[in-house]
Amino acid sequence: MAKRDIAIVGYGETKVELRSGRSSYDLAGEVFEQILNSTGVAKSEIDGICVSETMSETSNPFWPVYMAEMLGLAPAWTQVNGLGGASTIAGISRAASAIRDGQCTTVLVLASDAQFVFGMYRRHMKTIGYLGQIDKLFGVRATTRNWNTIIAIVQILKGDDKKAKRN
Repeated sequence: MAKRDIAIVGYGETKVELRSGRSSYDLAGEVFEQILNSTGVAKSEIDGICVSETMSETSNPFWPVYMAEMLGLAPAWTQVNGLGGASTIAGISRAASAIRDGQCTTVLVLASDAQFVFGMYRRHMKTIGYLGQIDKLFGVRATTRNWNTIIAIVQILKGDDKKAKRN
């Protein structure tokens, strides 16, 4: 495939807000929905994902895999770029190369991050502590660091699983 046969077919963006309480996953989901709606590309057609590193998920070594899972994607090709600067533009270049080389056909290139505040960092560290407790309790590794998932698990353990299913 020639480079000229590869195109950017859509984009999305969110409002920039300080202390919105939204996670990087929430923001990415909003943008992803915009892209799907504006382009007509089906989620099932996306077989590649390229994400930029974040401040809020820096401690998560599986950031691109979690993002793909949260968006309901099962990519054949995954790329993680550096943080800031021209990393998203570099992601577009890498995605074009992957398409050209036949590794995938349609790539979502994504950069999303939640504002970093000390309270959120403390909450994230608290979550990691809770995950360790859940690991011990159930004898298996917890597979996410998403705060909403932890809240849902706690609600289920408390016997309030109707409320947990709504979250």
